[in-house]
Amino acid sequence: MRLTMSKKTETMRSATVPAVLSLTLLACGIQTDYVPLNPPSHTLHARMLADVEVFDEGNSPPRQYVEVATIEARRMSNNHATKEELIKNIRDVAARHGCDAVRILGGVDMDGRRGYRGACITYDEAPAVTATPSPPDAGPNPYAPPVPAASEPPAPAAPSSASAK
Repeated sequence: MRLTMSKKTETMRSATVPAVLSLTLLACGIQTDYVPLNPPSHTLHARMLADVEVFDEGNSPPRQYVEVATIEARRMSNNHATKEELIKNIRDVAARHGCDAVRILGGVDMDGRRGYRGACITYDEAPAVTATPSPPDAGPNPYAPPVPAASEPPAPAAPSSASAK
């Protein structure tokens, strides 16, 4: 059995999807701009949001870094996004661009649209790789072939059956 939609239902459905999408985008109401500044200190790859460190205004990372870009997030008209929501938006954009961290530079106000600006940064040194510890020595491998001691002479070859005749 095949179900079909009437033309009226199909028309309403096709008109509803863009309207819902538009409302969803308007509900977000945060405009974000990413402006490249300097080449990164290492190759950038998108990362998880939790992997991007955030340094508040006046605080800087304790190690050397490069400011790769500025990221600015501003409320759109009639939007009441909080500081935390705006900074989360900056952090999200930084994660998508592969930034190691974001340093919040301060608030901005453009045409009455309040927002925040941050610097997308990459650390000068490559990210540290944690070495996995080797397992404790369990002794010799019981499946390895025996290794003759250096002082032992090699064992004589066994006589072949063809030379015995």
